[in-house]
Amino acid sequence: MFVAARGGEKAVRVAAIRALAEIGKPAALPVLVDLLGDADLEIAQTAQESLASLPGKEVDAAIMTLLAEGAGARRITATELIVRRHMTPAIPALLDVAGGSDAKLRIAAVKKLGELGGPGELPRLLDLLGKAKSPEDLQATEETLSAVCMKAAKPDACVTQVETRLAESQPAQKCALLRVLGAVGGTNALRGVRSAVNDPNVEVHAAAIRVLGGWSTADAATDLLEVAKAATNPTDKMICLRGYLALAGHADLPTDQRLAMCRQAAALVQKDEEKKLLLAALGGIASIEALDLIMPYMDDSATKAEASTAVVDISDKLLKRSDSAKLAPQLIDPLEKATHTASSAELVKRAQDLLKQARSKTEAKTKP
Repeated sequence: MFVAARGGEKAVRVAAIRALAEIGKPAALPVLVDLLGDADLEIAQTAQESLASLPGKEVDAAIMTLLAEGAGARRITATELIVRRHMTPAIPALLDVAGGSDAKLRIAAVKKLGELGGPGELPRLLDLLGKAKSPEDLQATEETLSAVCMKAAKPDACVTQVETRLAESQPAQKCALLRVLGAVGGTNALRGVRSAVNDPNVEVHAAAIRVLGGWSTADAATDLLEVAKAATNPTDKMICLRGYLALAGHADLPTDQRLAMCRQAAALVQKDEEKKLLLAALGGIASIEALDLIMPYMDDSATKAEASTAVVDISDKLLKRSDSAKLAPQLIDPLEKATHTASSAELVKRAQDLLKQARSKTEAKTKP
């Protein structure tokens, strides 16, 4: 079987290599390691898969030797095998390799640490980020930092370590750390991002704004609104408004809170794109108050299509409620307007059908 694995017809070789793993004998180990470097990629990949499933500490030891002494491509293969075999004792060796001079191997090791490592590796990973020079190194280390932090039972402990490094880091590293805080989330992480919004470095400031604008929980709403109000940079204002209105669109928030957020944003929107963001948020709030806020935008040629869509979507939801008969009279005017301003024949038809329902419910209610 060893002979069949090493040479001959490809299909026979593949079958033999797979059989070696199933038999699981230690004698198969050197053959499989040797085949990792086969010129045929399918043979090499099959050998890797077989080696990953081969039992025994001898296999782990061979993989560690491959990581330490193998040729470039084989060392990268070793990092993959370490993760596939979940060799957690190999983490210190991966960290060493991640700080080495071989760029491809270094990045491969960092990425695998994100899969295999945990919060315990955070200090050394932060050290690696501090030394990272190339964009590739920065991105790989940033992604791994986010991954290990999110594995933590208490993410705030990770946030504290990341925040500590913020003050002493170079701009590129600061930007990466801010994105890590954004990935982890939480009140303490938000505090770190908030503090960087006023950083004098343009890149750091921009990164903080982007992270803040992408925050996924409503605890960032106040910060987003304040930055949007104070922003002199149109890009900053747009990013924060977009993030703020995205939060206002969260269906899990109370309707009154979402409406209040939209009213606050309505006082700030000026550009057509900003108005459309507001209408998108309002369109998800099934309430008469939301319709009242939408109505003025139906008279604006730049926003009447979005406003009409929002009116139709809200009216559809309200007419399905148990108290729809009480609400129906207040839907007639918006729906009538939508039949004239809707941007497609399909939407006009929806508006007309809903208008008939609203009128019918209104008439039924007024009958003695």
